[in-house]
Amino acid sequence: MAELHGGHQSKVFLASNDGDSMVVKLVAASGDHKSFRQRVSLTRRLADENPAVVGPLETDDGFTSTVEGWHVVRYPYVDGTRPDPGNRDHVGRMATTMAGLHASMADVAGQPLPPVPALEDVQDRRLTNGQLIHGDYAPANLVATKDGLRVIDFDDCGHGSISFDVGNTLYMMLFDAWCAQQPDLYRQFRLWFVGAYRSATTSSLDDDLLDRAIAERTQALRRWLAVPGEAPVGIRNASPAWRRKLHSFTTEAASIGYNV
Repeated sequence: MAELHGGHQSKVFLASNDGDSMVVKLVAASGDHKSFRQRVSLTRRLADENPAVVGPLETDDGFTSTVEGWHVVRYPYVDGTRPDPGNRDHVGRMATTMAGLHASMADVAGQPLPPVPALEDVQDRRLTNGQLIHGDYAPANLVATKDGLRVIDFDDCGHGSISFDVGNTLYMMLFDAWCAQQPDLYRQFRLWFVGAYRSATTSSLDDDLLDRAIAERTQALRRWLAVPGEAPVGIRNASPAWRRKLHSFTTEAASIGYNV
């Protein structure tokens, strides 16, 4: 197997099975194992309903197995590229695909999943109440193909509001823009993304609530950095240098200006 990429929480490999390419994902087996298996099962159901979703492959062990402290999940390999957050057409497709995903996830609202991790200590019901959401919708978890965008990585999916999910996407773009020292990239992306999402759905998106979602997401990161032992595994396993970078972001993010 050839490693495609790896992080603090997961490792991803390209493998072959009878000539067919597949992706083998190893996710650190920590926390609630039952919820992890439920998320994988949910992704399979979503893939059956929404062609944009890349669902897991079933093996003799089912959809998941656990080996030496890692959950192992296999997915079909999707050939493509990441969408460009500086390209208006790409951003528009990101937004319309997200709107379609939200519609599909609303149909499986009975799944007993907890809130997305960043909402665990949030009291604002406008952000916590809602339906199942992706929780990590960003260019890194999207694949642009000739047939449209495909959505991957539902490891953080859970309950929350649509406004939080959109706000979390903006938060991640804010971080990328801060890293690149290009605040205009965030402002431009936000205009395009929110505008296209509003055009694709009847769901209401209030700019002030999106700002609140970004602020709450930043505050969640601040809490995790203060007590890494209680943070998601990606923060727990991060290097001191990376944690310092994240801490700098939490203190400087608001200087970019959440809203446009």
